[in-house]
Amino acid sequence: MKTFLSFALLLLVCACTQPGTQTVAVTPQLIENAISNGSYSRAEGLIKEYLHANPVSFKEQQKWLFQIEKMNRIRMDFSASDSAVLSHILNYYDSISPLQIRIWEEGNALEYKIIDGKKRYFKHAAPNLFRISAAARKQWERIHGNRLDSLQRFLAHYIPTVVSNIQTSGRTLSNPVSMEVTYTLTVNPNAVPAGELVRVWMPMPRTDVSRQTDVQLISTNQPNFIVSSDQLSHKTIYMEKKAILDEPTIFSYTFSYTSYAEWHNFNASEIKLYNTQSQAYQTFTTEQPPHIVFSDRIKKVTEEVVGNEQNPYFKVKKIYDWIDKNFPWASAREYSTIDNIPEYVLDNRHGDCGQVSLLFITMARCAGIPAKWQSGWMMHPGNKNLHDWAEVYYEGIGWVPVDQSFGRVRTSQNPDVYWYYTKGIDAYRLIVNQDIGRDFYPIKVHPRSETVDFQRGEVEWRGGNLYFNHWNYNMNIVYKSVAATVPDPILEQKAVKNKVEGRYGPTNNINVGRENYPGYGTSTYQSSTAYPSSYQYTGSSSIEENAIKNGTPRPYLRSEENSQSSCYQNSNIPASPVRESVKNEMYQFDSYQSNSSYQFNPNSSYSRMPDNSVSQGYTNQFGSGSGSVYRYPEDRYTAPSERLPFPYSPPYLRDMGDPRTVLPTQNNTQNIR
Repeated sequence: MKTFLSFALLLLVCACTQPGTQTVAVTPQLIENAISNGSYSRAEGLIKEYLHANPVSFKEQQKWLFQIEKMNRIRMDFSASDSAVLSHILNYYDSISPLQIRIWEEGNALEYKIIDGKKRYFKHAAPNLFRISAAARKQWERIHGNRLDSLQRFLAHYIPTVVSNIQTSGRTLSNPVSMEVTYTLTVNPNAVPAGELVRVWMPMPRTDVSRQTDVQLISTNQPNFIVSSDQLSHKTIYMEKKAILDEPTIFSYTFSYTSYAEWHNFNASEIKLYNTQSQAYQTFTTEQPPHIVFSDRIKKVTEEVVGNEQNPYFKVKKIYDWIDKNFPWASAREYSTIDNIPEYVLDNRHGDCGQVSLLFITMARCAGIPAKWQSGWMMHPGNKNLHDWAEVYYEGIGWVPVDQSFGRVRTSQNPDVYWYYTKGIDAYRLIVNQDIGRDFYPIKVHPRSETVDFQRGEVEWRGGNLYFNHWNYNMNIVYKSVAATVPDPILEQKAVKNKVEGRYGPTNNINVGRENYPGYGTSTYQSSTAYPSSYQYTGSSSIEENAIKNGTPRPYLRSEENSQSSCYQNSNIPASPVRESVKNEMYQFDSYQSNSSYQFNPNSSYSRMPDNSVSQGYTNQFGSGSGSVYRYPEDRYTAPSERLPFPYSPPYLRDMGDPRTVLPTQNNTQNIR
């Protein structure tokens, strides 16, 4: 009997050690492997299991939860089936072989991913094919013709006028355009539970750029709002409102401003040697991870393109020309899903405005040229859209705009016009951002929808970030005054053909035609008695207005205060609490440490005050203020029916005394009604 029991025990031990029966510990490397292999569902389960089994820091927890969010975003971007892509391509070809499809895929002209074992194409892969592949482009031109688009026609007449005016005046600014803009952000009904507070940040024009002036906020649909300081890289207007059951939550505001064209008429020989010890040079010739990184490939490519050139402008011109010739514009994936954008452009041989601008900035810095990001909107009549560009610094001249994606003005033989966008920019811009991936004011708690740029807006509530599929946006532009320019003859004919009242009429601005013109959407064409041959346009082109639909819910909710989490949702892992104390963590400008006392950035000071009292003042990297009323209820999760303070300060940041959660002074909090 004893022998039998010993034998049985031996069998049990052997069985427990057989391959496939062991419990494999989840490690970060195992998760990364699953992600890189496209096994997103498995990776999501591994992340949840890893967080459940390991006491990780708050910062690491947030990193892994964002990986789940990132995979969901990639799924939305790569949502096109092979049949849908093939159907689009067959509009231009009688037939296509599998070999040809494979050639396009291997050359990255047809962008796809294998996700959970299925091939999924980028949602804009089919139209992008005819932008990226030269052969496919020729096929497209056989049907549509090879003619300039509306923006190219506009610039062909406009840019020579700007160059001529600046050469005559001797100034760098010319051809001002005054615009009145109404921006509306609409959160979908029931995207947030009824009674919960929706927090939004929306774009505002900067007032610290010489070519953007006379900024006036005209109206808002919310009584309370905050316009951020120009000291921040992202210029925002912040509003908040409680959600109502079955109703959209709408935020809207109207502003006006004047924008100038800027062009620097200098000779390359006028540029002085850089002061390499200056703050501008030190700041804007360094790496800025994760996107501006001097990898071995970036160094090699930059060296090959620049060669032995020593003059800063000629270096810029060489980099600009190389990118313009080799990386055609194509619709882009969401930036938050790309680990390093310049490397992505080099890999895929295409990029949109921001992607090629980041490649340009990275190469310019690598070549010793100070370069920085600038972005907002392009406001050209009939062509409004999100847009990014750059600025470079020349010693003795200053910061000069460079728009990489606008390329060369190929309709002109005049070199000043041809290379205009290496020395300047047109007036049809809305400047919002001076850098990438920086903080907002008031601080945004949850990860952003757009982690690099800021143009459409950002939305969140206490349960998490609201991604683009949960809301939409609209911009309406009225051109109040435009300096005289040569008109686009095609548009003039279209407008006059459909006129509904006299050719020019007795007033300065009258409607002369309304129609659905391809490429312009529904637009209203206006003429002016002052400049009867030039037209202004208002209306929506809808290029940027369609949000992604059918998003997936956040799989995990984190508790905010020493409490248990609401556990994992939609998971095979058993529901369980997460032992995470947020209240007792230190917040030190994006650095979290558990169970630490209140500490601050050495460059910041802050006088903490009790509830319902007046601040003693604060100073930090965002500015200073005093006399700010700081109120919030004792309970950390205020019932939805109770009145919340404005602006809402996330409780765990308030408790840690983060200076960015202090209510701003009356000068910044306005009630214009």
